[in-house]
Amino acid sequence: MTIIPVTIVELENATPTIKYLKLDLSDHDFEYKAGQWIDCYADINGERHIVGYSIASNPLDKGFIELAVKKSDNTISNWIHEKANLNDTLHIDGGQGEIFYTREMSENIVLLAAGIGIASIRGILHYANSIGNIRANLVYSASTPEELAFHREFQRISNKNKLIKYHPTVTKAMGSGLNQGRIDKKLLDSLNLENDSLYYISGPPEMISDVISDLKDLRIEEEKIKFELWW
Repeated sequence: MTIIPVTIVELENATPTIKYLKLDLSDHDFEYKAGQWIDCYADINGERHIVGYSIASNPLDKGFIELAVKKSDNTISNWIHEKANLNDTLHIDGGQGEIFYTREMSENIVLLAAGIGIASIRGILHYANSIGNIRANLVYSASTPEELAFHREFQRISNKNKLIKYHPTVTKAMGSGLNQGRIDKKLLDSLNLENDSLYYISGPPEMISDVISDLKDLRIEEEKIKFELWW
């Protein structure tokens, strides 16, 4: 794959621990599918570093991609949170990954995200919203309401598109007015989801394992469950 330079044209806090980045690539042809990821390279203190990030944008939106980056000990992620500025340059290649969504795969999708797992799920949701006539349920779990990245954005989408439903849930903030608890079998069963749905799971490995088990208990066929474990 060809490594291309990109410029940071938007940089803001999506939550207290997640940065939103918009990267300009208008001078380059860059193709990817909703739900895929990129390799991101940065030259920091004279040394080139690499990290993988899920793409948080709609592949039909040309000229840019969007990322959501969790604060961590990773060199690039830490630099993005602590030192990156508008007009700084990164390098990327991709998109990559066997877990993605296109219209031909299903007209009913269930998007299950926890924490920073929302990044790739956001890209799929925006794609589904833009192509139309796709029934989508987004179930998104975070520790507190403040850690629900893009929360108001998802509310706006679901308010405008009656085929898209948004179900946020938090694990620690009692009395927030939101659903309490993790994504589990009881919550999934309460949504009365379509039998022919495709299920996309994105989050920490333990969450992915638990949700797969819950879906199987609900008699969801294994081939309808899509996920990717990060190293």
